[in-house]
Amino acid sequence: MKIQNSMLLSAALVAGHMAAAHAQTVDPVASMEEKVARLDAFFATKPKLLYKFVNQDYSPTGASYKIKRMRIKTAGYDVVKTDSLVSPYTAYIMLDQTTTTSNDPCGKMRISSIVAGWATSTEALAFQDKEECFPLQTAADYVDPVRLDFAFQKNQWVLKRVTRIEHAMPDGLLSAVWLDVQSDNAVPVTDPDGQLFNSPWKAALQ
Repeated sequence: MKIQNSMLLSAALVAGHMAAAHAQTVDPVASMEEKVARLDAFFATKPKLLYKFVNQDYSPTGASYKIKRMRIKTAGYDVVKTDSLVSPYTAYIMLDQTTTTSNDPCGKMRISSIVAGWATSTEALAFQDKEECFPLQTAADYVDPVRLDFAFQKNQWVLKRVTRIEHAMPDGLLSAVWLDVQSDNAVPVTDPDGQLFNSPWKAALQ
C-alpha cells in the first residue's frame, strides 16, 4: 500500500509539473523586459503622484493630501528560475529615486509655519498644474534606491514588495499606489478623482 501511495504521489507531482509547464504561455523574461520598458517610458514623463497621509491631527478630515513630481529611473533588473510550482520565476527591478518636489508651497493647511498640504484630494488636485507650486530643486540630488520584487504567477508578473533599500523598509508612497497597502501613515488614495489621477502609475506596472 505504501509503494502504491508513493507511486500515486509521484505521478501526481509529475502531472503537476507537466500541467504547469503546459499552462505557461508567456515568456517571463520577455514579459519583464516589456515591463521595464513601460516603466522607463513612464518615468521619462516626470509623473506626478497624489498621496495621502492619515492620522494628521491638524487636519479637519484627519488626512493630508499632496502631489509630488517624481524623478525615478530604472537601474537594473533580473529574472530568476525557482523550483516552485506556484511561482516558477521571481524577478526584481531596481529604481533610482532622486530628489522630488511637491506642491507644498500652495498648501492650505499649516503647522505653525510649516505647510501641510490639503484636507481633501479635490483641493490638492486643483493645484496639480500650477508650476509655481512645484519649486525647482536646487539641492544636490539624493538617490534613494528602491527595489520592486515580483513573482511570476498564472502567466503574469505580480508585484509583492516595494522596498527602500538603504532603510530596509517599505516605500510608503509607492506601496500605496502600486500595492494598495498602508505603510505607516501613507495610505492608498480611494476617492474616484484621486484614483483617476494616479491611474497612469497602475498602467505603467501592468
